[in-house]
Amino acid sequence: MNVLPKKFPITIIFVCLLMAGGCADNHRQENERIYLSGIGSGFSRSFFEIVVDTYRKNNNAIINGVSSDSEMGVRSLREKIIDFVFTDELPDEASFPGFEENIIALPVCKEKTNRLSWVLVYKNQAYDGRSFEKYRQLKQFLKYIYSSENQRIITVLGYVRLPDEIVCEVLTKIDSMEWKDER
Repeated sequence: MNVLPKKFPITIIFVCLLMAGGCADNHRQENERIYLSGIGSGFSRSFFEIVVDTYRKNNNAIINGVSSDSEMGVRSLREKIIDFVFTDELPDEASFPGFEENIIALPVCKEKTNRLSWVLVYKNQAYDGRSFEKYRQLKQFLKYIYSSENQRIITVLGYVRLPDEIVCEVLTKIDSMEWKDER
């Protein structure tokens, strides 16, 4: 039986707020802030909160982020409510049709049990009216996650950081994200 977490009503309210304000950025001026939204879950929660907080303080972006369970985060990404999700579980094709062809899964770190934490994003970011500026800001945020400073934070929090070769591969995957407006 699938039991909803106690924080479920608060999470639903938060996601509704994200839907109302997070996607209306098609005609923003270049000097205005870009809104990104995401959900962090599982063991990566502390890292997610630290990265979001420091990025918010140092960049021209507002990132709405909440910690939730992996299932809720992946469902919110699948429904295109959020821009990214931190998760400790990768969905399969049955629970997320088109996952393998539409999503880039970026490993973040390993828990001591060798379980990976991931960031998931759409390959093509020009969906549901998302602007080119939002796409650019999301790529910048994703690259920030893999900075040497944040890789150091991973180890301080007790996780196992990725080898440099894997970080290089991840950065290449981030660069492969596209913004193809197919309207």
